[in-house]
Amino acid sequence: MLRETLTATIEKAAITEGYAFHTGFAYRINNGIAKFPAAWLLPVRIIAVEGRRDGYLTYQMTLYLMHLDKKPRPESRERQWAELEIAALRILDNIYAGRQIFDIAKIGCTPAENSLTNYGETALKIECEVRMRFCPADSPLED
Repeated sequence: MLRETLTATIEKAAITEGYAFHTGFAYRINNGIAKFPAAWLLPVRIIAVEGRRDGYLTYQMTLYLMHLDKKPRPESRERQWAELEIAALRILDNIYAGRQIFDIAKIGCTPAENSLTNYGETALKIECEVRMRFCPADSPLED
């Protein structure tokens, strides 16, 4: 349940910033993008659990932001990466505003050297840890 809540929160944050939202494994990115600018969320994964019936789950989140530029030049790529970084921080701020999000930590933004699709887009990889509170109603160990 928390996985779905987190994914829905990320989707809403990406759409709010004007990105077409997609999710799936990385090998599907090339065939899965139909509209740019695009956000692609890899499946989130649990990396830490604190507590048993209630406590905190920490998810590893990886999100790619992609912007299409038909004729990218080195100077325009740098500008686009800077714009993508600003968009990434806005998206993370919107995610943090979610009611069940306790904390976002270890944020990293890495420009993609090569295109992720056949379209030749400029991309940015965002990685972070998202900590969410769980209680008995959504406990992963509920009987």
